[in-house]
Amino acid sequence: MQVLFTTSNGDLIAASDSADMEDTGADDTETDSGALARPGERITYLYRVEKGLWLNSHAAMCAEIFGLPRSIVQRARYVSFLLSTHELGQLLDEDMDEEERDELREAEDVCKRFLAWDLQTEGETSEDVKEKLGEVLGRMGEE
Repeated sequence: MQVLFTTSNGDLIAASDSADMEDTGADDTETDSGALARPGERITYLYRVEKGLWLNSHAAMCAEIFGLPRSIVQRARYVSFLLSTHELGQLLDEDMDEEERDELREAEDVCKRFLAWDLQTEGETSEDVKEKLGEVLGRMGEE
């Protein structure tokens, strides 16, 4: 898809296609196009729909034109990319240190052991259940 933004008198503000959406490394206050809409200026959105999957956000380009900081727009594009590739879970790991990751892995292991536990086993006493629960929780030998 190609998107063009023009002012009310027809001056081109910005144009994009899939190749234009790459990060150019500019500082956080600039936009890709370098042009901003002035307060009160009417923007005309021109677009051409084409067959295929569009992996870039039209909203992100609008945000840049209206002056949102580049870092915010780039973050939105990154999140949109993760969503489109079914990798949104990566966002959960971003701010975790190694200790938190280890704790998460340990909790995952506990869940797996609990789900593997056959609760229908007959003949278990309450002591057997407590012992098994200790194993599941990883608390054997801590008493």
